[in-house]
Amino acid sequence: MPVNRALFWTGIVAVCGLLASGCWDKREPSDQAPLQPLIYTEYPNLTPEAAAVRERRLVRQLMDGAGSGGQWGDLETSPVQAMPALDNAQKLGEAIFEALIDRREALWEHVFVSPLAYSQLVHVDMEAAREFVDNLQGKSFAAWKLFDVEQSSELAEGGLKALVSLDELRLGQGRTVDGPVAKDEEAIVQYWGNILVLRFKQTDVRFEIAIPKIVRVADPLQGGASVLALASEIRMDRRLEVLLRMGLHLKAELMRSREYPYPLKVGNFWRYRRYNAAASNDPLDLLDQVSDDPSVVLDASEVLLEVEAIDRYETIRLVRLARTYNDQRLSRYIEHWLLTPRHIYLCPRPCQNNIENIGWLLEYFDNQTPIYRFALTPSMAWKRGGADASTDAVFRVDPTWQSMETAAGTFSAVVAITGTGALGQVDRHLAGAGQRRYFATGKGVIKRVLKNKDVEITEELVETRIMP
Repeated sequence: MPVNRALFWTGIVAVCGLLASGCWDKREPSDQAPLQPLIYTEYPNLTPEAAAVRERRLVRQLMDGAGSGGQWGDLETSPVQAMPALDNAQKLGEAIFEALIDRREALWEHVFVSPLAYSQLVHVDMEAAREFVDNLQGKSFAAWKLFDVEQSSELAEGGLKALVSLDELRLGQGRTVDGPVAKDEEAIVQYWGNILVLRFKQTDVRFEIAIPKIVRVADPLQGGASVLALASEIRMDRRLEVLLRMGLHLKAELMRSREYPYPLKVGNFWRYRRYNAAASNDPLDLLDQVSDDPSVVLDASEVLLEVEAIDRYETIRLVRLARTYNDQRLSRYIEHWLLTPRHIYLCPRPCQNNIENIGWLLEYFDNQTPIYRFALTPSMAWKRGGADASTDAVFRVDPTWQSMETAAGTFSAVVAITGTGALGQVDRHLAGAGQRRYFATGKGVIKRVLKNKDVEITEELVETRIMP
């Protein structure tokens, strides 16, 4: 089979990057357009996501060809992996589950309708069929990506399979090839409204993954056998998305204070000096504004944040912190944070009362915005449920790292996080215009700026104790 030149050389470039050994001399970046978009340029009907599908497939074929003992990069010698015939709902459901959980990309492609089978089903040419299938897989890439783990060493023993099992693939309404509901004597060619049901083990929590359309086709790659295959994108259950984003399937060891980005351990504390930058140039002056609201603290020159207690539940932690001010009232407030390997949420009384109810917690997390999301990287932004965001972000990280000097020392690799969100529950008097926190991994917040109208309170770290 002839190999498209643009596809081939795009794959070569991608594989060279993966091997990181340099297929040719490394050069400084130039103004020339990179080779990566060639697939998308040559096939304008492909979405960028579908183009990425083709590139990943090509890279895998090239790598398989090298691993089979043939000449590196020879597509003809790439081994064809034997795949099961998915002739019933149980087999198709098991294949989808195993592909996602075990990260088997070839099996993932196998559960989708093949271009040849689709071409024969709807009578389109092969190139149009390939574009349809690749665009289809591209739409499902977000679901595939959710199950990725940056480092396999972070997975708990048994991985996600230790937490989640397959219940069933529930086929929807059977229809003919043209779409009407199939009558008794008519062959069912497609199923609409299918649900893949997963279960959180040892609980009654079910996750329902929607698959709008599944088709039954004669697959030439399976000797003409009648098989079921996906003909629409996969739509994830939001609670399962939240579980994966929070990292509840990761090792409990990641929650240890010395491993966690925010070092929260009983006895750790952070002391900050406070000043109103708009009213005084001397940070040691007391703020000259007092509120009748006892929850509003404006006249304090210091605040101490202490970790008082930590309760452990599998891969989550409930942390109690005390925030004490040296204002006229000597105000002291208690906060509860719920930590997962990837997020930190405020945890008020209803959250505390349901701390061992995973179903309730997943619903709660889905409807709340985490006050931190790890790992923090420049330009990241998130919204409700910890999902990535763009224009509707609740919290946004500055695009660059910075160094910052405080009375407690000089800190490098500091990121600034702008946004208020749930933090308005803690600082209600300054929630209107927003907050800006300066965070250093392994150290915590080293500076915080709270604004509202003419008031701008700065809290700057002067002393900290972080125990190993």
